[in-house]
Amino acid sequence: MHTGTAEISRLSLLVQRMLDADLLLEEQGAALLAESDAARRSLEAGDTTATRRHIERLAQFTEALVEANALAREDVQPVLGFTDCILNPEAGADA
Repeated sequence: MHTGTAEISRLSLLVQRMLDADLLLEEQGAALLAESDAARRSLEAGDTTATRRHIERLAQFTEALVEANALAREDVQPVLGFTDCILNPEAGADA
């Protein structure tokens, strides 16, 4: 995983855009933003393991919202696609 603050900021921005579009309830968005903020803090502390864990949690929670029919897959595809690119950068090179 090669992640920088720019990637974490972009992830937060994608979540914020879903909130702004009223696709997420405030508490759902707050939970996703909390994970992206925790990922940023972990990255700044140099803890790549914790950074990865927080990004994985954000992706899992987003996926759970889709499975619960709280969000449409097409609405969260940018977030899920970007978390996948962060967590699996070698997969993007093969595409």
